[in-house]
Amino acid sequence: MHAHTWICDCDRMNSRSPLRSTAFGVHILFAAVLFTLIQSSKQDCVWYGVCNTNIFSHSQNCPYNGTAKEMPEDGLELLKRRCGFLLENSENKFCCDKKQVELLNKNVKLAGNILDRCPSCMENLVRHICQFTCSPKQTEFMHVVATEKNKEDVEYITSVDLHISTEYINKTYKSCSQHEPKDNSDTFTPLNVTTIPCNQAVNSKLPACSCSDCDLSCPQGPPEPAPPEPFKIGGLDAYFVIMAAVFVVGVIVFLMGSFLFTQGSSMDDGSEIDVSKCVVQSIWGYFSDDPTRLDDHDEDNGFNVTYLDGLYDCISNPYLCLAPYGGPVDPAIAFGGFLPSGAQLTGNTEYELANALILTFLVKNHHNRTDLQPALMWEKKIIRTTSAQRPAMPLMVEVFGTPTAMKD
Repeated sequence: MHAHTWICDCDRMNSRSPLRSTAFGVHILFAAVLFTLIQSSKQDCVWYGVCNTNIFSHSQNCPYNGTAKEMPEDGLELLKRRCGFLLENSENKFCCDKKQVELLNKNVKLAGNILDRCPSCMENLVRHICQFTCSPKQTEFMHVVATEKNKEDVEYITSVDLHISTEYINKTYKSCSQHEPKDNSDTFTPLNVTTIPCNQAVNSKLPACSCSDCDLSCPQGPPEPAPPEPFKIGGLDAYFVIMAAVFVVGVIVFLMGSFLFTQGSSMDDGSEIDVSKCVVQSIWGYFSDDPTRLDDHDEDNGFNVTYLDGLYDCISNPYLCLAPYGGPVDPAIAFGGFLPSGAQLTGNTEYELANALILTFLVKNHHNRTDLQPALMWEKKIIRTTSAQRPAMPLMVEVFGTPTAMKD
């Protein structure tokens, strides 16, 4: 009818150009009809109103694929209680009726008994429920999957697909610590409701969540200090360098000791000395004076076990690794240079930091000069042997000591 009126008015106003007026009127008529068709086919909603109540007393909505409908004033007042953000920009058309809003408020109130103590968590969840129930643009993020009919032959919705953004899910999860549904977006625009961190106030009346409900609201301690840079020597791991140095020096000392035993095991009178009866304090006692033990290796739960692991075990408990003479080797005697200046031996002394290996030969003393002769001869032999080897072993140092007797 509006199109017909426009044509008549145009004819009266410009009787000199009836063809032009008629064409203009046709255009107006076409635009009006097109607008009417578009409006009548526009689908903003997937439901409107409540059509059924199931055996669990859950209300089920009526399918509706039209445009949003105007909410009465009393319905708008109900909507303000929990979904006030939907009324921004004076919006008054929604895909829900007053009954649905009443049910929404009732259900949200039940959840509020638990979640209201954390306002931002509650707000984030309620925003989702409000949009889901009443948004005037439901078809952008939701569609009906299944419907049924009740005994009165009234159709009601039994299943819908709701598409929610991952961002909303993650932020709501952080504020409420609830399980995270998967994002199942397809051709829909996922619902991405504005969220509020749990340590931020919702408004001037609703504070942030307390520390008991939100870790971000708890006092923050000082940041963890950065781990110290690993100690290196020449760009290499210091532990590796030190142990390699100990190994090299140890091999040299071991070979020297073997040579000394070979050269000093016979006396000038031709008699032989049983080296296994000599009390020698050196790390080689941990390996039974057997140099082939340095090649030992094994695998334990994927870790390569070498002589260094055995050495560490012996240092930790010398009684597990008795020397050939039948006794333990004290690591405090077998190693040198491991104590910082002024430090004392403790149960936590780091012998692996040693920079010297010590071989201590214990010689039995006698008051009887005749009984003492074998020891004196052995000492002379050792002195001659080490003196001859000193040019080839500049790092070797000889020290002789005699314990003080109580009656000296």
